Amino acid sequence: MKTYTVRITRQAREHLRGINAYITNELLAPEAASNTISRLKKEIKSLSRMPERIKMIRIYTAFDTYSMSK
Repeated sequence: MKTYTVRITRQAREHLRGINAYITNELLAPEAASNTISRLKKEIKSLSRMPERIKMIRIYTAFDTYSMSK
């Protein structure tokens, strides 16, 4: 099976940090935050196999081009 390189954008890393902070600080559930981030990272890494299961779209802005799943 062919594998692909999965790159996590700076914006995605910031979102993961925000999710972690929200669950830890607002919901007061640091263990749940850790488990959630671990699960998300595992699922992101799994895209190295069969990435076609997630449709990619392009978003064009005045500053840059981003890829994101829909």
